[in-house]
Amino acid sequence: MKAAWDEIIRNENVTVSIDLFKLGIVFFRSGIPKQHFRLKF
Repeated sequence: MKAAWDEIIRNENVTVSIDLFKLGIVFFRSGIPKQHFRLKF
């Protein structure tokens, strides 16, 4: 799944991603700089 997640966040249409370890959230919004967040519990 790590490889799948890395491929998803490399997509040029993904602007913001949030990695919650067991769950990931991605946003496809124009005008926002590309950012990736990994939350630590």
